[in-house]
Amino acid sequence: MILDDRNARRIAQQLGLKVIGTVGMLLRAKQKGVIAEVKPLLTALAQVDFHIAKPLVENALRLALRIVN
Repeated sequence: MILDDRNARRIAQQLGLKVIGTVGMLLRAKQKGVIAEVKPLLTALAQVDFHIAKPLVENALRLALRIVN
């Protein structure tokens, strides 16, 4: 289940559902070779005021560097 709304994520987790947010989906897409890079997409999201915490972005970029398509 893809959720980025905090309350929806909390309820989904309480129901035992696996929750993957936008950043997780971007990393998964890179891992599967659907996208080549994560950073441009994270930048584009930031430009349209999609809030992602800076530490999450930094961690995602570190993880993305380890993914070899």
